[in-house]
Amino acid sequence: MAKAIKFNLQFGEYEKPIRNINELRDNFNIDLVLESYYNGLLQRWLLAQGETDNFEKITTISADICDNKHTLAHKLCEIINPSISQNDIIEGTYIYEFRKIEEDKLEKYATTTSNRTSIIEDYHSGYDDILSRMEENADTYQFLKVSITELFANYKLLFTLDLKAFYNRYIFDYPLVILAVLANEKMRKLLLEKFDIAEIYLDITESERKIKSFVEKFNSNTKLPHVKQCTDENYNDVHEQNKKVLLLSDRSGKNLTPFMLYTVPQLTPPFLYVPWKNLSLPQHIQKYSRTTDDYWAENLPSADKPCMIIDIQAGNKIRNFGKIMEEFDGAEVKGKFMIFNGINYKSKNKKDTLKYMEI
Repeated sequence: MAKAIKFNLQFGEYEKPIRNINELRDNFNIDLVLESYYNGLLQRWLLAQGETDNFEKITTISADICDNKHTLAHKLCEIINPSISQNDIIEGTYIYEFRKIEEDKLEKYATTTSNRTSIIEDYHSGYDDILSRMEENADTYQFLKVSITELFANYKLLFTLDLKAFYNRYIFDYPLVILAVLANEKMRKLLLEKFDIAEIYLDITESERKIKSFVEKFNSNTKLPHVKQCTDENYNDVHEQNKKVLLLSDRSGKNLTPFMLYTVPQLTPPFLYVPWKNLSLPQHIQKYSRTTDDYWAENLPSADKPCMIIDIQAGNKIRNFGKIMEEFDGAEVKGKFMIFNGINYKSKNKKDTLKYMEI
């Protein structure tokens, strides 16, 4: 049998050539791994490297796993690089999906006689498609993170023109989308050219603003994606899943006074309601409430995890993780959505809550 000739694994023009399995793990790229798996290059490379065990594991992956990119990405990482985080796997798979969409468009333009009008229509429909998918995945930060990068890379002009409508579309119904924009340095600049950061902070953190928006939309028959109906049949499930709800209509269906919050046992079905989780901060936001006195808390994200501060009380202290000569008072940080490279935090009041999100 002829000896397999070793070759480097490479993707595009900008990736570092991968010469062996250790370099693949050290420079792991989900996009590269998925692409090379689907075109068969990964399998040939592993065989040429003498990685017969990994080759056999990968070539025996079942067809149903291969048909789902996210499941396949997890399986490939489990075999080749099990130390990679779940968030990185998810994010990398979305990057691959978005890249393939753009490549398919370019291939279409290259192989057909597309005219100027159809290209413009494709441009707008591509933008609208991303926005719709962001609604569908509004609780998945990894998807939103990749989507925001895609918007800047391919739809910056349209995004800039559409910015006011974009903000109004998401701020109260899907606030994590706006937070994902703020977490992206380039898109953040575009957003803050149109909107005052202090107002964004109030829209994100004050439940009263969100409640008012829900009530106004309900009264004007505007689309409200989070409105649900409680009937006798599903009352027990509603009761179990919700500690508190915003009631939008009574038994007769008439509008009620704005800002009416109830616990479910107070209500008699049928009624329309918004779950409290849709009136509060997104679940991706993490909270830390603990007295640390004059010591820096040690159980918060470290320097390899950038974080955006959502809320902090004045008098508490914060700094980038391990940055010894640095210290910000909460008053300097509050309402600015500042980004830190990991977090050190001090608080003398256990009732105060630091709110942040890993980005």
